[in-house]
Amino acid sequence: MGDAMTARYQLALLDLSTPGGVSMRRWHSRHGWGDVTWESVIWSFTPFDHAGISAGAMADAASSDLSFPRLPTQEAILRQAHRESWRGRLRILHWPEADEAGTAPPAEPFVVATMRGVLSLGEISLTTIQARLDSSLLAGSGGGRFPPRLATTAMIGIPVVLGSR
Repeated sequence: MGDAMTARYQLALLDLSTPGGVSMRRWHSRHGWGDVTWESVIWSFTPFDHAGISAGAMADAASSDLSFPRLPTQEAILRQAHRESWRGRLRILHWPEADEAGTAPPAEPFVVATMRGVLSLGEISLTTIQARLDSSLLAGSGGGRFPPRLATTAMIGIPVVLGSR
């Protein structure tokens, strides 16, 4: 999660849902905060690390690697998520000032990166579980391309102009 200075001002939020959109788990990575409320819902502390997502990343832009300690409860949830192709959304929040005694995100955090994808399991060792959010596995994800439709003025909102490159 970066150096100690960055981690002090950062929070990762991971929510997992079924392909039908039913939220199954909401986790945050900030040790010592316990359950927190964000966006009017409860997020539980679950230790995890993330990689492959950077500031300014947009939804469906890439894949992101996740690493969890191998705990029996987490392993069962992640195996179910993999088996049932649960969707995941990872968001990274930053804020300008540290709140060392705080137990919740400060009032003014801002989202610096977002990643959506299907959760799949990777290597499981004696101590860690590797997983990945992969946007290429999302139904209808064409790698950022338009869905197969005829582009019309009504759809785009401005007169369609065909140009050559």
